[in-house]
Amino acid sequence: MANTAMTLYKLMILYMLNLAEYPLSNARISEFMLQKGYATYFNLQTALSELMETGFIQSENTVNSSFFKATKEGKHTLNLLSNEISQSIKDDIKAYLSDNLTTIKRDISST
Repeated sequence: MANTAMTLYKLMILYMLNLAEYPLSNARISEFMLQKGYATYFNLQTALSELMETGFIQSENTVNSSFFKATKEGKHTLNLLSNEISQSIKDDIKAYLSDNLTTIKRDISST
């Protein structure tokens, strides 16, 4: 069960990064996952770390934050497994990105 949940967290992160027009900060990914109750902070950070270790996401570090984007390998994996993410979760992710586009742009421009 835990492995299945971790796989879902990783796919959700990849889905977010694939949909976003800009790299997303750790804070934005965390905000979404924690507010919606999808993952604990510890599990989320583990998922991010494992995605980086496997080369599915890249991190761009700034003085104040880390920004993530999906790699080619991550996008390929998402294409193969995106059906593992329920439509309601996909809708939540789309709504979050749409509702927070201004904040996401501000995050990027402040770096």
